[in-house]
Amino acid sequence: MANLIDLDKVKPLTLRDLAQMIAAEFDPDWLLQLGILILSLAAITMVATTGTLHRWGFVVGLASQPFWIAALWRARSPAGTRMWGMFALSIVYCAIWIFGILNRFF
Repeated sequence: MANLIDLDKVKPLTLRDLAQMIAAEFDPDWLLQLGILILSLAAITMVATTGTLHRWGFVVGLASQPFWIAALWRARSPAGTRMWGMFALSIVYCAIWIFGILNRFF
């Protein structure tokens, strides 16, 4: 019976090998979606409350916008024309969040 694995040629796993294996399997879309979920829901909940959390909702909402824009960029069509409306809406949301920050903090 022939050996299927030559144990003399097997090397131990290094940290670099492990990092390369994880990076090969990593999909950044789940991180974008998680950022959108957590930050956007937190922002709208905070804005809907009264008290000290209300004004911080605008800051959290502004912090969610890079996740929205990055997700739009990754989801763009080959023609590149289908996402302009959503991109423009994200820019408007940024302006509204900044407007809220200016009104609540200054």
